Amino acid sequence: MNFREAFNDLNALTTEIAKIRDDVCQNAIKKSKLIYDKWGIDIQARIRRRKMPGELARDAGLSAEEEIDSMLFNKKLNHASLA
Repeated sequence: MNFREAFNDLNALTTEIAKIRDDVCQNAIKKSKLIYDKWGIDIQARIRRRKMPGELARDAGLSAEEEIDSMLFNKKLNHASLA
């Protein structure tokens, strides 16, 4: 194997990892939800800021699943910017 073939193999691997990255994140969220449902753990997001009069609790922040998805998305952006 020469450097050109190795370069092509690494590019193909990078492309495949980019394709499955979103599926891995979503599958991890689904699996964790099944586990905490099975164990009877109730997950609730914390409110991270004060609410103004008239605001609803939904206005204050993300759901637990949305927060996890957001963290994973930000982590993917950081890895993409380093590449």
